[in-house]
Order: sequence, then C-alpha cells, then structure tokens
Amino acid sequence: MSALYGKVDSESQEDLIEAPPRPKRRLASARWCPWLIHTSLFCLWLILFVSLRPSTYRQQSTPSPADEAIEYRSMLFNGSVTHPSIFEGHPSAELDAAWDRITKIRLIAVTDDDLSRSGKSAAPSMLKYKKGGGYAAELQVVHELHCLNMLRQATYPDSYDHNETTPEVWRSHLDHCVEMLRQQIMCTGDVGLLVFHWVEGHVNPWPDYNTWHQCRDYEKILAWRDEHESHLPLELSEGIVRLKETP
Repeated sequence: MSALYGKVDSESQEDLIEAPPRPKRRLASARWCPWLIHTSLFCLWLILFVSLRPSTYRQQSTPSPADEAIEYRSMLFNGSVTHPSIFEGHPSAELDAAWDRITKIRLIAVTDDDLSRSGKSAAPSMLKYKKGGGYAAELQVVHELHCLNMLRQATYPDSYDHNETTPEVWRSHLDHCVEMLRQQIMCTGDVGLLVFHWVEGHVNPWPDYNTWHQCRDYEKILAWRDEHESHLPLELSEGIVRLKETP
C-alpha cells in the first residue's frame, strides 16, 4: 500500500485539517437561466402569433360600432352550377324578397366618436338627425350587396324597370357598382385554393368551387343593424338637418 500513496508533509497535512472542503454553489445565473430561456421563447412565440395569425381575423375595415356584432364561423361555399339558391334564378316575388332582406337600406345613427374612429370627420354636407343627434349612416356590406343586386337585375332587363333614370345614369350606376366590388374583392384577397377535376362530359378540367371559408356571420350583422336602425323620418323639415356652414 505504501507504494501507491505518496507522503504528505506535516505542513500540507495541517492545511487539510484547518480548511475543510467548501460546498459547491450553483451560480445565480445558472439557476435562473432556464426561466429566462422559457420567457424569451414565449415572447418570441407571442410576437409571431400576433404578426402571422390568419388574415381572416385581422381588421379589414375601419373601426365601426357594429364591430361588437362580428362573429366568425366556418362555411362551405357551394359553387356547383346546378346548386339551387334563394338568391338566383328567374325574377320572382320570392327572389326579390330574399334580395330585399339583405340589401334594403336601413339607416343607423352614429356619433362624432364613431366618425372619428372610422377616419372621417363631420362635414356640413352630412346628414344629421335633429332628434337625439347623430349622423345617418349605413354599413358598407349592405351597399356592396346592393351593388351586386343591381348587376343581377341588369341581366334581366325585361323584368326590372329602371326608367326613372336616364340610360347614361343607369350605365354610370352599374360601372360604379362593378368598381366598388372590384376594390372590395381585391382588398380581401381570398387566397383559398381551387382544385380541378376531370369531369365526365367536359373536355377541359373543371374547377371545384366548393371551398371552405372563415366568414363573418352576416345574419348577426343584419340583426345588429336592424336593432340599431334609426326610425326617424328622413324629410328635411321633420327629422334631419344640415350642419351649419363652417366659416
């Protein structure tokens, strides 16, 4: 055994007795490092979630008092050519009633704050109610559907009479509607995929228009609009007033 161990002199032996081994300490940075890493990763995930979340959940229109009515739900568009719809077909009383329900203008009263949040400011030409104050307004989606309905009616000239206006005004109205819908469609920029199938009886592949979408519930928007409809008369002498001219 003596060959395996070297001798310890008296001075070294004394040092060993007076200085017991120190317990190992974990550095504070080592103790907190896992928490810092987790916190950093969580913050990074939160930033990516906010910046890369699906565009269907982003605000695509200016702030509106109707924002409280917005709810999303998944919907399957049925684009089959032979699919029956209450909104298509030869003009009839039932068809016109269906379109009238979703396109009829029903004004609501909005406040100065509503105007400001939507990027507009009060102007002398704006329609303002005498009773209760507020400015007359309508939701943009109703106007867009109104435009679509005008284009539909234009495809049935024998069924819809627009003799109350000149051909030039009617043509200008239709062009306006096409342009409004073009801007809206390009603004939303639906990037959903359309796939193609070989279909019996067709020489070329046929697109599958039956696609899933994340949609705002229009029925809830309509319900909100109807609930907030202003029933004040529109005659200038009774219900509305022009703003005073600004100096």
